[in-house]
Amino acid sequence: MFLAGDAAHVHLPLGGQGMNVGIQDAFNLGWKLAAAVLGRVPDGLLDTYSSERHPVAARVIRNTRAQSVLTDWAGTGNPDLPELRSFVADLFALPDATHFIGGMISGLDVHYDMPDQPEHPLLGYRLPNPDLKTADGTVRPYELLRSGGGLLIDFSGDSVHPERAEVPYVRAYGDLGADVLLVRPDGHVCATTTDGLPAGLSRWFGTATGADWRISAT
Repeated sequence: MFLAGDAAHVHLPLGGQGMNVGIQDAFNLGWKLAAAVLGRVPDGLLDTYSSERHPVAARVIRNTRAQSVLTDWAGTGNPDLPELRSFVADLFALPDATHFIGGMISGLDVHYDMPDQPEHPLLGYRLPNPDLKTADGTVRPYELLRSGGGLLIDFSGDSVHPERAEVPYVRAYGDLGADVLLVRPDGHVCATTTDGLPAGLSRWFGTATGADWRISAT
């Protein structure tokens, strides 16, 4: 049994975070269930729903509880609240603090663990939506993700692509600091190097034919 959204976590409706976390729950789980229906489930894929989303929901509950104290949601009339609010307001004057709080409340800073991959600033995070220059013109990654099959963006110039992969492929020009970007259907980057592609494909996308993923360059 899988629970998502308000069925999985109940908290104060501050900042619209319940909607954000619920949509992200559904997106995280939806493509994994689709892979199960299609018989392409890699080992442990469905288990990652809990391991990835539980920490996110727990953090939302913590920060909404903190906000409830600041807003005196329960009507305690605590005389120390003005000083606490003033202290927090001073923190919000710091750019790093506002960046942290903004990412947390919006959910745009959510990071998932990507085992067996070399570290990279984009790895595990949602892919930004920059303009991608291709031979056919300019596209944006999230336009290509609408197929629901993930995305492989090749910046290497070698036309590296996975054989039999049910993952849209685009060869792009530019520099996002990676040779390739393998993107899951939920927009999170799961590989950033050609060496990491086989492990990333096998872990998150499985195989369409029962054979191992193979990477070929043309």
